[in-house]
Formats: sequence, structure tokens, C-alpha cells
Amino acid sequence: MRRVWCRLLSTGARTCVSKKMNDMSIIDEDRIRLSIRAGNGGLGILRFNGLGGDGGNVYMIGQPNLDFREMRKRLAGSRKIRAGDGQKALHTKLVAERGEDAVSLWVV
Repeated sequence: MRRVWCRLLSTGARTCVSKKMNDMSIIDEDRIRLSIRAGNGGLGILRFNGLGGDGGNVYMIGQPNLDFREMRKRLAGSRKIRAGDGQKALHTKLVAERGEDAVSLWVV
């Protein structure tokens, strides 16, 4: 007995492949696991009312014309997106700098 598997790709095209019923292999991947983390805030100095810097933000901007396979190539094994941590307050600098933001432009 044969069954036809159809899956809608990220580009909107439909692919259909005829496979045996017991062959449950994946035709095309449509998921990816990412580790996304915003930055931690920096430590303040309570004695001098020093303020630690805010942690960085993570911004993900979608590109509608990007193919899922191209997105995986751009990742190149690195699946972690992390913003920078805020700086800690010092005796000479009571208002610390905030962490760097992480901007990702490859998200579908």
C-alpha cells in the first residue's frame, strides 16, 4: 500500500512525494529550535544610589522572502541569540551603561 505525503513548505509551494506506508521519514524540516535570551541587568551600588545598567533586548525582524533552507544555512550551527548584560555601577560611574541589543534579520 502506498500513501502520498504532501507538506506545505515555507515558500508557499506544495511538495508531494509518494512513499511506502511504513517509511515515516521527514520530507522537509519546518521547525527550528533557538535559544533566545535577553541580557541581565547590572548590579547597582546601594550605598551611593548607583544604578546598574539595563540588560539588552532581543529584536527579531522577519524577512518574508527568505527560504527556510537559507535560514538554516545562515545559522551555521549557532542556534543561540543573546543580548549583552548591563554594566555594573562603579564608585566613579554611578549610572552604568546598558547592554548591547541583539538584532536578528533572518527570521521568517
